[in-house]
Amino acid sequence: MFNKKILGILFISLILFSSLTPVIAEDRNYSIEDYDIFLDILPNGLLHIDEAISYNFNGEFNGIYRDIPLKEGESIGNIEISLSNGVYGTYELLDTDEGKEIKVYLYSDAAMTQPIRDTSVSVFISYDMANVTKIYSDTGEVQFKLWGDEWDQNAREFSAHIQFPSDAGVEYWINPFNAQVNQSWNGNILNIESNQLYSSDYLEFRSAIPLSEFSNAEYARHIDEPGLNEIHKIQDGEAFKSDLNNALSLIAPGLLVLFIICFVGVYVKFGREPKVNYNGIYEREPPSDDAPLIVNAMYGKGNVGTINEDGFQAVIMDLIDRKILSFSDEDNKLNLKLTDKYNPSELEDYERDVIRLIRGFEVDGVIDLNSIEGQLSSSMRAQAFLDDFNLFKSDFKALHVEPIMDELFDDNGYTYMLVSAIIGLAVAIILSIITFVLDFSYLIYYAMAPLIIISAICLFLPNTFAGRWTEEGMLKHKQWDNFKKYLNDFSLIKEYPPESIVIWNKYLVYATALGVADNVQKAMKELVPESYIDDDELYRFRFYGGYMIFASSFSTASSTVSPDSPGGVGGGSGGGGGGAF
Repeated sequence: MFNKKILGILFISLILFSSLTPVIAEDRNYSIEDYDIFLDILPNGLLHIDEAISYNFNGEFNGIYRDIPLKEGESIGNIEISLSNGVYGTYELLDTDEGKEIKVYLYSDAAMTQPIRDTSVSVFISYDMANVTKIYSDTGEVQFKLWGDEWDQNAREFSAHIQFPSDAGVEYWINPFNAQVNQSWNGNILNIESNQLYSSDYLEFRSAIPLSEFSNAEYARHIDEPGLNEIHKIQDGEAFKSDLNNALSLIAPGLLVLFIICFVGVYVKFGREPKVNYNGIYEREPPSDDAPLIVNAMYGKGNVGTINEDGFQAVIMDLIDRKILSFSDEDNKLNLKLTDKYNPSELEDYERDVIRLIRGFEVDGVIDLNSIEGQLSSSMRAQAFLDDFNLFKSDFKALHVEPIMDELFDDNGYTYMLVSAIIGLAVAIILSIITFVLDFSYLIYYAMAPLIIISAICLFLPNTFAGRWTEEGMLKHKQWDNFKKYLNDFSLIKEYPPESIVIWNKYLVYATALGVADNVQKAMKELVPESYIDDDELYRFRFYGGYMIFASSFSTASSTVSPDSPGGVGGGSGGGGGGAF
């Protein structure tokens, strides 16, 4: 028992220590107050570099490291380290996958036993680099990253000084093209300064130096072909990118404002609804004798003029209510079948289409609803079902909805809004990709990101936002909306219930078409005698499983046709970066 207690205490202590370790480790920080680099381009092609890095440490640190990438053939040598502010140290040179790492250990005492704590120190690193300078047949070139993009911290102040053998005939460029730096010459020394460089930035200079400035150039790479034209070509391309960046930085905010004005203008011109003389609060009866599928298309959920699964179900329920279809649920077997009252010539074309669609699941004159989902597990059968349903929707819209749309609803504004949103989204995405690939100004992102969001929202807005009802359409819309409110208001249905099961069934069909059948079910269950409900096929279809089977059939078919698939997976020499440890 004693041993178990000890082990338990040790285990808990280990967990507590592990959880506290990150907190302790994070209870320190450092900053790079100043980074100064002096680059001397010698006539023999050797580069001599002096770096002065001023650190401010809060907490205890063991030292700093400086990573220096090396390209093939390049080398580093003659390394010297010195420190300021009474700090002592040693260093070691380590190999890395990219080049070399200078690791400097810092101590607060001469015996070099105590790490530094809460202090400032400047680290001076001096070294030579060979085979960085390139000697072409027509020019010499030095391309060097003064600040790499692999630092752990930003540099609050930055300065660079490049000394050429002579300033005669020297051409130079600063990359990237949008770098915010100050440049000046002092004799043959080029000075470059910046208030701040971020850890993920890089700053590179490139120079074309007359061959006469080099003697022997034994520490340079010799390339027996011309290079000056290619250097100009590359930097001219960068200059073009700079001009394009500046132009897009000015254009992008203007595009954002232009598209916003376009969206607002479309809404103001086309989206405001007409006023009608109608003050009703509720409608206790269907306001018109429109067929349930027309009601679903014009006044149900979704875009005006488009039917959905609720409308499809409302047609089936209306056919059951009219005794053209018969529903039975005996012994937990849910079946639909046509009755003797079925006469295709007496039905609307869309009603015949619905019957034809559901008879695709018929076996021996009976539609076994429990078997539908199993049949739709076949991708071929599921695709055929969805194709037939989409054809049914498009045919109904062409034959029955479009002839009355002009009288009831003007969707021109929706069309203009849709086209504007597609163009806006395409423009924003293209400019964002260009900005990302070419590393353009974030100002373009700041303008295009809102345009992408606004355009995407406009794409998914219902057509009632930019479209508008005619006066006749607005009156009918308000009436049907108030009938929907009545069906949704359980207390009002209880106060003013229908007088017969026939009216209840009519309510149930229209409530399904409008997408608000749940409260009608609740009211029927409480207000209609149970004996009536048990004998009513329509009620049993809607609430004893038939409706839910058809509702889930659409999602089953969609998931069968589109199953889940496996997801996907996610310059110059010098530069590099560094940090502290």
